[in-house]
Amino acid sequence: LLASLTGVFSAPAACPYPLTVSRSARWPSANRGLAAPVSLVYRYDTYKQPLEAERVDESINIRIPPDFFAGFNLTNANRAVQESFKLRNVLIRKPGVVAEGAEQELSHVLEAVLLHENVDKNSSTWGAVVLPFSVEVGSSPDMLSALLAGSRLPDRTGQREAVLLGAAQELDLGASFHNSSFLTYWSTASDKCSSAALPLRLFLRAEPQVTSPSTLRAFLNALRSVPDVPAAPAASVAWATTACHFASPVCPLAQAADLNTELKEAQSMVSTAAAKLRAAKSSMDSALVELQNVTRDTYEQAVQARANLKAANAELEGAAAHVDTIQGWVDQAKGASWQSSPPAGLATSASLFAKASVRRPSALLSAARVQRQKEVTTSNLLFGGTAASTGTSSSSSSS
Repeated sequence: LLASLTGVFSAPAACPYPLTVSRSARWPSANRGLAAPVSLVYRYDTYKQPLEAERVDESINIRIPPDFFAGFNLTNANRAVQESFKLRNVLIRKPGVVAEGAEQELSHVLEAVLLHENVDKNSSTWGAVVLPFSVEVGSSPDMLSALLAGSRLPDRTGQREAVLLGAAQELDLGASFHNSSFLTYWSTASDKCSSAALPLRLFLRAEPQVTSPSTLRAFLNALRSVPDVPAAPAASVAWATTACHFASPVCPLAQAADLNTELKEAQSMVSTAAAKLRAAKSSMDSALVELQNVTRDTYEQAVQARANLKAANAELEGAAAHVDTIQGWVDQAKGASWQSSPPAGLATSASLFAKASVRRPSALLSAARVQRQKEVTTSNLLFGGTAASTGTSSSSSSS
């Protein structure tokens, strides 16, 4: 499964700002009948060197240096690479606010957006992996706590600080993909310099990760000037996809459920629930007749009959709602097609190669570090290949 990802991990030329990713949206409901025909095959080497973080607009933007090997391929059932993406930025932001009473498929308190550029020079498509975080006392170290260790977060627009300064800390983004599944759909991103709208593949982790209360407080404090905004509506169509480490011998695709069989079973449950309701109604009618002769026994019988009737009615309503849900999935799956309805301006190409580009060194980086980056930008970094000795090591996470 050593699918190739050719091209150096260099910064985008020209625009110094990260792309503006569409605002935080509510997590979509998973349609079990929609399984993507590709898997996300990832390689995110662990990283131990300081990174530059900057407050940009509504997020903390962490720039990814060229010597940090990080990215993923989208591969089909034959393990052929369909698209390849390399990590450019990590954006930490607050999630959109869900209105009181509105349903939220996945509750979380913070988001990390891993923004990737397509390595195909002829493609305008970007990829963003959204990692949701919840809070839990006594949680294990995570990517947020690693970034925070020994560091000060930038809390004013334009302010820059070095993060990942803890001597014993390393950034392991691969852990966020290990044994994880994702929901993916089309969205758009905008280039702040040109105002161009770019096609964006969004990958939303299906389960939240946990971080500590102290880590959450530190990031929310750095983002305290960012106003709360309503979450964007959930996507109407989202595809399930699996994630595999690049060294995994196999990488099975997500499997769509047999919705027609599920629909028949759900309809059978409605019939059973309706029969129960009719029986409960009959018992209630009999109890009311008996209650004309009020005794303790007839009263208790009527009370029990009423409880049974309410339970039977609730069961029928739940079964009917389940049928409606599955029927909606069936109808949606019939009309859905992978790659359908991409954003306007999507360019495709069979080429999966990218040329090296020059990155302006950060003032926060040492001269030795800059020299290492220059060495990396002249090398080909491949899944399963070798690179110049840097501050990275291959992540052991696999699935």
